[in-house]
Amino acid sequence: MNDDETQPIVPEKSLQEAKNINFTKKIFHGPARVALVVAILLVVAIGLLSIVGGRFVGEVTQGAILTSTSSTIIAIDSPAPTFSLPDGLGGVVSLAEFKSSPVLLLFWASWNNQSLDQVHILSGVNIPPGVVVLTVNTQEDPAKARSALERGKYNIKVVYDENGSIGELYGAKNLPALFFIDKEGNIRNIAVGVTSEGAIMERVEKFLY
Repeated sequence: MNDDETQPIVPEKSLQEAKNINFTKKIFHGPARVALVVAILLVVAIGLLSIVGGRFVGEVTQGAILTSTSSTIIAIDSPAPTFSLPDGLGGVVSLAEFKSSPVLLLFWASWNNQSLDQVHILSGVNIPPGVVVLTVNTQEDPAKARSALERGKYNIKVVYDENGSIGELYGAKNLPALFFIDKEGNIRNIAVGVTSEGAIMERVEKFLY
């Protein structure tokens, strides 16, 4: 081609479109593409964490199993493991004492905000006569737990599982964990997370009567 030959004229719009295409290719290829995928995954992960960590009722339905550190299988309709724990008043409370009564068994800790929300709700629920409410403060110095109860003026029965062994026995890794135990001593329902007053009453009527 001679130098004096006229070069083809490319419309300005076409040049801009070409630039846009090249820019898009740069974004969706190589390291930029990896960064974009990672960003999307982070957004999804944060969304899931906000759901899991938020205030919600996580019900473990029939047939579900919680992982216990012992050989005990914690499953719906399985016997509730027996235990004896100090009540902080010089006495010892055993689950076996309530063998003929339905029991609401709550695992909680004052360092867990959702646990304190659950204690607040449970202390205000109008539980039907004959149903025992027993709470297990776990993985915590009893003095700190008693202080939290006094500040909130919560009037509930509590025993202390300072080393967390009973919580581990029940597979209560996520707090709060609420177990609905019938008068035969079998676990009929498990709720993990903050359970509302209405949901508690619904489960009491459904599973404990």
